[in-house]
Amino acid sequence: METEVERVLKSLGFSKNEIVVYLDLLKYNNSTASDISKRTKLHRTNVYDVLRPLENRGIITKNLGEKKSVFNAIGPKAIINYLKQKEKEFKDIIPSLEKLNIKREYESEIAAISYGLPGMKKCFRNIMNELDEIMLFNVPNNLFQILGEDFFTEFHKWRVEKKVFTRVIFACRCQRLEIVKKMPYIGAKCMPGAHESYCPFAVCGKHVFFLLLTKPVTVIDISSSKIAETFKNNFDFIWNQL
Repeated sequence: METEVERVLKSLGFSKNEIVVYLDLLKYNNSTASDISKRTKLHRTNVYDVLRPLENRGIITKNLGEKKSVFNAIGPKAIINYLKQKEKEFKDIIPSLEKLNIKREYESEIAAISYGLPGMKKCFRNIMNELDEIMLFNVPNNLFQILGEDFFTEFHKWRVEKKVFTRVIFACRCQRLEIVKKMPYIGAKCMPGAHESYCPFAVCGKHVFFLLLTKPVTVIDISSSKIAETFKNNFDFIWNQL
């Protein structure tokens, strides 16, 4: 059974054989590859294959004796030094990685589907992560009942704290419209006439969320800057017509 020490070392990128050899050298100093092989039951060739990367990481040393090389473990703090060095090396290349990310010619477009009330609430929490203007279109009055007043109170409180502006177009004129208009950082309008809406949508950042108010309620999340931009333009056009 894997010990806690083995589990942590494994999570740091050590292979199974590297863990075996390293722990063995912590117990027994001044060991040759043959000594390690006998104690760990690993083939001597495999021991050499493990010793080289451990030496490269700076956590064991090799001393050249008269006839054979002798190996010693430096101690656990050497692993911390190794990880700090790797962290520094990674930080040095972050600017290069960010440039590659910005210069991507194409982006990955992903569609995810969630079901039920938890999926609907997850959708709005994903919107909250974007910290961008929120556009809600064709919103029925009963959306607030479906998600619950407490949830919308939490959502509104977050919006005000983060100063995230929101525009809402209701499916029809309702009492909720006048309430929403009085909220900070929000604009609200309604579609002409009266009709029911079973598929409102939200646009925020690069996400377009379709809220299907069926049983069970369903959310389709499309992640695409190009598609989101199209829906934003359509929303702006309708907003300016109302």
